[in-house]
Amino acid sequence: MNDAVVIVTAVDFPTGLAGTFRVKMFARAFIHSGHKVFCLFQYLPGVVDNRLNQKIQGEIEGVNFKYCIGTVKPPSSIFRMLVYKLIGPLMVVYNLFTLAKKERVRYLFSYGNTFLEDAIYLLASRVIGVKMIVEICDDATIIRRSNKEVSLIGLIIGWLKFVMMKMKEEIIVRLSDYVFVISMNLYKKYEGKVRNGHIILTPILADHEAYEIHSAKTISRDYKIIIWIGNFREWEGLEDLVEALQILRYQKGFEKFRCHIYGVTNKHKQYSKFINEKIGQSKMSKFIELREFVPHEILLRILKEADMAVISRKNGEINRAGFPTKLIDYLMSGLPVVTTPVGEIYRVFYGRNEVFMSRNDGANAIADAIHRLLLDNELAERIAAQGKLYAIKNYDFRIVGEKIKELFNTKAASVSRLV
Repeated sequence: MNDAVVIVTAVDFPTGLAGTFRVKMFARAFIHSGHKVFCLFQYLPGVVDNRLNQKIQGEIEGVNFKYCIGTVKPPSSIFRMLVYKLIGPLMVVYNLFTLAKKERVRYLFSYGNTFLEDAIYLLASRVIGVKMIVEICDDATIIRRSNKEVSLIGLIIGWLKFVMMKMKEEIIVRLSDYVFVISMNLYKKYEGKVRNGHIILTPILADHEAYEIHSAKTISRDYKIIIWIGNFREWEGLEDLVEALQILRYQKGFEKFRCHIYGVTNKHKQYSKFINEKIGQSKMSKFIELREFVPHEILLRILKEADMAVISRKNGEINRAGFPTKLIDYLMSGLPVVTTPVGEIYRVFYGRNEVFMSRNDGANAIADAIHRLLLDNELAERIAAQGKLYAIKNYDFRIVGEKIKELFNTKAASVSRLV
């Protein structure tokens, strides 16, 4: 009987689909490392329907999924939050204990959970006698410094997030057996703090074969498609991108392009409206189109038809620790990527040739970088090819699975990096 890894996580809809995709990639990496994998999903009642159930379960052969709460929607938001934050993790633990009686569970991987949830799972791991793995993708200090709320409620919520994240850093990280971090900034921060010394840098996982299927472009046109995918938040630099494309069109005289911006959700209607108005005011409606958030399987088809991807993140506290998840999608698909020299992107790719960095995060610099790649097909193709090769060698789940296998077989405590 193979050792088993149990992944415990929460799913919300629709943005939870992106997190669910990453969970699936971790599951495939664990399978590749020779482990059985079980996923226990805690989710907000009323938001996960049969389509999502089938979507998750139908894509990974050999992974056992179980939802720990029913789909009946609670009568009030307060009760719903109580179920989600407290009863949900307890139901997960109940299923974990039941599973441990039948299978040889050796590892418990807590992905994307809060301090309270992680604390419950950490306690459960000690009772059962399994090793705890926790994933960290945020920095408490940056959360505090980036809190720009002016309302009392906003400030209170911001400080609560900071306190919860700080407790996660100081308690959960120190007591866990393995810590997976998403960026080099976090890796350096926690190096030496983990109880057994096992801290692993795992920015993003992907399956390069899925991108090969969607790689050939089928449509002939006289303009190039530029794509931007992300959250509609101020720190993503959408305003600068719109201004950069305006410069490209009206100052540089280049008009053979269309930019599709994906990520509109109900959560950020006000900012979406602001960006849409900015596009109209700059007379760029013909060239720039805002589109809805898309799940990953549709994203692959979008990447197939694109000619270039842009990351326009702004320099600032919020972007110092993070690693843009879509960057690996862009690289894996063979697209040339124009990016601002911000945060983790700068640390990983400065002085290399896998992406094309603008001089700074300003609109003029972004416009210059996009213009250069649009005019120089040979340079764009070279950057795209090198970026794809780098992504396959470092971020494919098979590569990470081999490193996980090596890590779990290492008995002596050591600091480890997967990429």
